[in-house]
Amino acid sequence: MNAVKYRSDIDGLRAVAILPVVLYHVGFAGFSGGFVGVDVFFVISGFLITKLISAEIDQDKFSIKMFYERRARRILPALFFVCLISSVLAFWLFLPPDLNDYGQSLIATLGFVSNIHFYGDTGYFDGPAEFKPLLHTWSLAVEEQFYIFFPLILIVISKYAASFRKQIVVGLLVLSFGFSILGVLYFPKMTFYFLHTRAWELLIGSILALEILPNVRSQPFKQVISLFGLAAIVIGVVYFDHTTPFPGSAALLPCVGTALIIWGNSKNLTVVGRFLSLSPVVFIGLISYSLYLWHWPFIVFAKYYVDRPLQFSEMVLVVLGSVCASILSWRLIEQPVRKRKVFGSRRHLSIGLGLSFSALLAIALLGDLTDGLPERLPQQAKIYIEGANDFNPDLDKCDRMDPEKLLRYELCEMGAKNKETPDFIVWGDSHGDAIMPGMKVMAEKMNLYGWHASFSDCPPLIGVYRPSRPKDYKCVPFNQGMFKVIQEKGIKNVVLAARWSAYAIGPEKQGLDKGLDMFIGLTTGPDHSVEMEQSKQAFKEGFIKTVDELKRMGVHVWVVEQAPVYQKLIPQALAKAVIAQRDLEEIERPYQDYLDRETFVKSVFSLKKDEISLLSLADKLCPDRQTCMVTAEGRSLYRDDDHLSAFGARWVSDLFLPIAQGMHN
Repeated sequence: MNAVKYRSDIDGLRAVAILPVVLYHVGFAGFSGGFVGVDVFFVISGFLITKLISAEIDQDKFSIKMFYERRARRILPALFFVCLISSVLAFWLFLPPDLNDYGQSLIATLGFVSNIHFYGDTGYFDGPAEFKPLLHTWSLAVEEQFYIFFPLILIVISKYAASFRKQIVVGLLVLSFGFSILGVLYFPKMTFYFLHTRAWELLIGSILALEILPNVRSQPFKQVISLFGLAAIVIGVVYFDHTTPFPGSAALLPCVGTALIIWGNSKNLTVVGRFLSLSPVVFIGLISYSLYLWHWPFIVFAKYYVDRPLQFSEMVLVVLGSVCASILSWRLIEQPVRKRKVFGSRRHLSIGLGLSFSALLAIALLGDLTDGLPERLPQQAKIYIEGANDFNPDLDKCDRMDPEKLLRYELCEMGAKNKETPDFIVWGDSHGDAIMPGMKVMAEKMNLYGWHASFSDCPPLIGVYRPSRPKDYKCVPFNQGMFKVIQEKGIKNVVLAARWSAYAIGPEKQGLDKGLDMFIGLTTGPDHSVEMEQSKQAFKEGFIKTVDELKRMGVHVWVVEQAPVYQKLIPQALAKAVIAQRDLEEIERPYQDYLDRETFVKSVFSLKKDEISLLSLADKLCPDRQTCMVTAEGRSLYRDDDHLSAFGARWVSDLFLPIAQGMHN
């Protein structure tokens, strides 16, 4: 086994890894699969570290202490500094829930278990992930977890099964790859984040380092495989996106591509190798670790501050700022510590890193245990952010009600509870639940008796189902139960309320639910996912069937049109606007946007316009027909991006008076 020698082409390969990651995260077009750069890093890391460890083991010079000291010098100083700056910005900018979450993620980062933390917290491609400054440390956690176990495995193999070292490493690679293949099918989120489904990527680098593959002697063949390798990475960067099942077999493309480049340039450089060895490319590779650390916090805090998608000029500034910070970090922190110009001895390194760790842990606990220090906020910002927790008080009791309870008539009650049969019943999804505080105000004011039950993510329609939900999801039996209650109790006024447009045409593409499958299908149809046109047809047929069946029983059907939906969490957006002293009107949605979004649903409702009574929340929320309101009386009308807060529901309660007036006429 040859000792490790410096290869400029591998530093250049780091540039190929980091640039797509940065450009993808910032949002530049053409880099939808830029996340594969992390996989390139994994292969490079596996190659270099395995080369170093195995060479030292073969020479009987390997020291666990020295190995971890090198890792600490390489990884921790820059990481700790980025965490410190991120913490300062988080305490300045973040709202209490976000600061609380940041504190927890910082603790996980310090313990190199952030991959596990973010697995339980959010998906990598989810909208809320955009506001987690340490999300990118999941990959560092995977690497460090790998390097806790892998050196020990190599030591044990070298001592007790040296002749089988290559076979065992290949076996571990195949086992991990098998976990990854199965994982993307059954546990995609866990598979993305966890070590056992990612280890094979580092082990690809290991089999190169252990020289399991034969040396390539043919220079033309080296040229070909190097070009193929670079093309494979580029294809992944350009053609993959957040819908690609990943890692699994798709990750073979960037990983094998990286391996081909390393393998093809092992003795002398190919055209690709010479390109990667160019000084500018190598320099980007040298700062790649710092650039990886810095770029994501730059993006997160910039988006958080402006509270909207970044414009092109802002995206460019974020990239330039990240590069400048990375160069400074590399020169002033990474290099001095690695070259022992700072913390020259192991003792001094331990003291310096120990104090840094303790300070960051104290900061993390301060953010976590104080619930994000709400005392930092201006009073009006605190009032707005309280809207995020302003749920219907009966949510836990009344939402996702078990169908068995329905059949026992154990629904939630409101108003004058002095009758056996309710005057009306509210049947809906989470939007139906959200308006309940307003319905209660109406019922009490008009001395009516009402029932209510809801089932989140389930349209109040008979004859439809949610293909994307598990087979045991009780949407269909819930709707059947509600219909049976109406029929058996002879209830004559039924209020249907839901997030109608999401079921018909899906969530807004630029909204917080981007990528979420909310389409519906017909229960008589095949059990598989449906496309928008099928969902629109199912919505139309389901609505017509539901109204027809209710009218056949002599029921007066009231339909509550959904509130305008936004592309941001309204309580948080309002509080941020107060802190940044921005105009609150910037948050409001144009009324025409709302109408455009509801075009299809309104066309379906119009098919039954003579048989239903429509109640439009927009009549109250968009009074001037120009923009739609998000605040009233200094409070948030919404609890998130699409549900009314309990205050908001009470504020629109007059809209529900026609229900009572219709009964008394």
